Amino acid sequence: MEESVLVSLTVENWRSFKSRERFDLTASRERSGAGTLAKLPSMYGTKKILPMAAIYGANASGKTNLIDALDFMKFLVVDGVSVDRPIPLDQYRLCPDMKTTPTLLEVEILVGDRIYVYGFSLTRKHVVEEHLYMRRTRSLESVFVRSQGKWEFGGKLDTDRNRFIAAGTRDNQLFLHNAISQNANEFRPVYDWFAKRLEVVGIEAQYGAFYLMLLRDDFREFIDERLRRYGTGVSHLLLRQVTRESLNVSQDYLEDCLDEISRDGARFAQLQVNGPAGSEIYVINMEADEPTFQKVQLAHNNSEGEEVAFDLSQESMGTQRLVKLLPLFFELASDAEDGKVYVVDELDRSFHTAMTYDLIKLFLDSCDATTRKQLIFTTHDLLLMRHDDIRRDEQWITENFDNDGTKLICVGSHKGVRTDTNLLNAYQDGAFGKYPKFDD
Repeated sequence: MEESVLVSLTVENWRSFKSRERFDLTASRERSGAGTLAKLPSMYGTKKILPMAAIYGANASGKTNLIDALDFMKFLVVDGVSVDRPIPLDQYRLCPDMKTTPTLLEVEILVGDRIYVYGFSLTRKHVVEEHLYMRRTRSLESVFVRSQGKWEFGGKLDTDRNRFIAAGTRDNQLFLHNAISQNANEFRPVYDWFAKRLEVVGIEAQYGAFYLMLLRDDFREFIDERLRRYGTGVSHLLLRQVTRESLNVSQDYLEDCLDEISRDGARFAQLQVNGPAGSEIYVINMEADEPTFQKVQLAHNNSEGEEVAFDLSQESMGTQRLVKLLPLFFELASDAEDGKVYVVDELDRSFHTAMTYDLIKLFLDSCDATTRKQLIFTTHDLLLMRHDDIRRDEQWITENFDNDGTKLICVGSHKGVRTDTNLLNAYQDGAFGKYPKFDD
């Protein structure tokens, strides 16, 4: 897989973000954890990129909104908006002037050996501006710029074909999306970053490659070891053959799912069935004439040493969440998997702080100057601030100010933070903004 990392994300007039804020993953001069930093190609000098970022903040301070900005960009680039449909934009609502101000979203990314700057500004009706630049050592080289219906292409990309594609790009559509749909593959590196390398995992979601992982012996060994390591009481994971009638879904819905899988030409697929106590996961095998189904279960040993199978929904919420996220950490810790950016909302949800830290450390221990993978997550686990191997510039705080929206505060670059500063105490004392305190 081609090298890729997220260098920065800029947002403006997006949900709780009113003014322009920049989430920057460029490493500072901090010495701790220097061995985990990703070194960029030589043309970018000594600049290095952080492998991780933890985002803290009070409830409703804007943590999830930052992650959703990346997810929204991915949706517009990869899926796009249908003809005559409004762009599903959610702007800052607490200032009337922002209703007519375009929303700006921009990423700076490394793909291969080049840094690209791609972004756009838009309203619900149309794309106001869209741009793609390639960063040189100290300057930006234009790939294309779209502004108020006018187009400029850089160098050899200024062709009749690209101008034809531009002319056919709808007002509510990104040029990048339209160009790839018409096989203009010169723009594919940036498109593929969104489509194949950016993985956004919401609070209730699970990592999408789960069912493929279950078919791998090395992953089964990994997940069994982690389930035992974290004291879940589980000895190992099971895949039990079940009938299609035993799946807790209507047969009509199941048939629609199977038809869609068949159209996609997939050999294996996954079905998640949600219930009041949690979810069940099934692996569907389409290789035979008739599909077969396996149910994910977890094995415990009773007092006689006999194996007892539990459904996933019968486990604690923490164990259910762990099972769903372990494929992600397997990829993060694997030397074979590189080039992805994993973004997880509330990584610590239902986790003990010791387990959250151990998973993070598992990833950080696999990082070095050649690593091209990142973990970005929101968390309420403030005890992570106490661990010295999580760098100060890898820790961010969101603060939602009245009438001014969400601000991003990088702990490592905040005035007054020294190498011996107790970050947790400083945060609780209000050094990084207003710490939540409630009136009696």
